[in-house]
Amino acid sequence: MSGYSLLNDIIFKIVFGSDSSVPVLRALLNALLGLQGSARIVELEILNPAPHFDSSLSMLFTKCLPCGVFWRPR
Repeated sequence: MSGYSLLNDIIFKIVFGSDSSVPVLRALLNALLGLQGSARIVELEILNPAPHFDSSLSMLFTKCLPCGVFWRPR
């Protein structure tokens, strides 16, 4: 078996794809992207939370806002 499979993506989505995991996902993204200070992600919204399984089965869509940016709905 190879080191990577679709199961990895599905498990990632299950672990990080819920509203309760937003703080951990935000910290993970900031760390992986090397974001610090005013460039860090402070707001994160999961657009297709688990167990929302459709054609985007293995994708986790997010909307992120950096520090100091305020989103206003249109």
